[in-house]
Amino acid sequence: MDDLCFKSICTQNFTLQCLEIATRKYDTLIGEGGFGFVYRGTLPDGQEVAVKVGSATSTQGTREFENELNLLSAIRHENLVPLLGYCCENDQQILVYPFMSNGSLQDRLYGSRFIVQYQYYG
Repeated sequence: MDDLCFKSICTQNFTLQCLEIATRKYDTLIGEGGFGFVYRGTLPDGQEVAVKVGSATSTQGTREFENELNLLSAIRHENLVPLLGYCCENDQQILVYPFMSNGSLQDRLYGSRFIVQYQYYG
């Protein structure tokens, strides 16, 4: 798959090997969400990144991955963390963002001890 370009915004296609090297084989876990785990890494150019790796047991699947990839590839805004790239190799679904050293937005709004609990009614 080649790099994707939408509205003059290019999103890089990373290889799985590059991201494994950048994260030292997913050595530093910095977060977890419905999509999977987020790891800290450093690209060959020295840029620190957050690498969001989809889990096989994730409650979110391929459709959600593609939606996030397509949406964040098409927009840039000062209040959004930009999507740097992605990897779709060996059944892996990975998104790459710049590393934000001050923690997550949730941490900044509610404190690092805040835990979100969702309740679904159906």
